[in-house]
Amino acid sequence: MRKSILGHSLTGLLTDTILKRYIFILILGIFSLGSMANPKLASKQQIGMFINIKDFYSIR
Repeated sequence: MRKSILGHSLTGLLTDTILKRYIFILILGIFSLGSMANPKLASKQQIGMFINIKDFYSIR
């Protein structure tokens, strides 16, 4: 039994839509992993330097 041209185009369109949806979800997942990463925190030395600079400028 032969499929009509319309049958092929609908199947291709449906497959293309599902593939685009999976690619979109994959890209969204990759970017969300980056947003959940822990940022590097300041060391005690850096915090001390910040407090000293802040005190220096608040005295003036």
